[in-house]
Amino acid sequence: MKINFGKLATAGAMMILMAAVVWAQYGAGPCGQRVDTSNPVVVHGQVEKYAAGYGQGTPTLVVRDSSGKRYSFVLGPYRYLASKKFVAKTGDQVEVHAWASNLCPSGYAVEEVRNVTRGVTVKLRDANGRPLWTGGGSPGPRGPSMAGGGGWARSGAGNCAGAGPDMSAVTTIEGRVRSFSGGFGQGMPTLVLETAQGEQEIIVSPYHVLADADFDITEGMELEVTMAPARWDAGEHWVALKLVDPATGLEVELRDAASGFPAGGRGRR
Repeated sequence: MKINFGKLATAGAMMILMAAVVWAQYGAGPCGQRVDTSNPVVVHGQVEKYAAGYGQGTPTLVVRDSSGKRYSFVLGPYRYLASKKFVAKTGDQVEVHAWASNLCPSGYAVEEVRNVTRGVTVKLRDANGRPLWTGGGSPGPRGPSMAGGGGWARSGAGNCAGAGPDMSAVTTIEGRVRSFSGGFGQGMPTLVLETAQGEQEIIVSPYHVLADADFDITEGMELEVTMAPARWDAGEHWVALKLVDPATGLEVELRDAASGFPAGGRGRR
């Protein structure tokens, strides 16, 4: 068989070019969670729950603000928090600085947490949204990154790492709810929907959007779900963008239809 080395060279160059494009979009590492540093969130409130410890999964902080709204924030690795001597107890007053994130289950990537009651602060990400626990973070100017869009940044591998929903592959399905697991501080909310094509598992986040809209997902209810695929942990997962309850006409937008970032979450009929 005759080998065309010219074509091989061309193919190799194309592969290098494609790899460069992926690197530019998602940064180093197997994934590349995007953080919108142009969309900051500051929450002042009282700690309802702080789940953290060796062997207890990724630390989670549940905070209720003065209006009664609850937020569930996924923090960095416990070893990092422990090394910074960060602690929080139920009832402590805290201040959380975060940015919108298009894949974290909570919908936020936390920059800094200040426990006002105990006088301790932990900084989790640098000004570009990169996690400090990886050792690669360094202060730098905010602004557009190569990921596209003003203020988008990559946080690299680690907590909440992933490539974000693929908004070019959005689809809508209908079915009956088989199960739903989710709640403040309970990890990644997951919906299992029985459809004509079989069962479909869907990540429904951030959970506080459902709570704000009073959108209750119960076993056996009919549901219409608009979703998009996302890759993390070396696998593909479906992430809900919008939910519609055909029985009541109530719908809730979990994520922006263009970017995949968390939306306002107000339900409407």
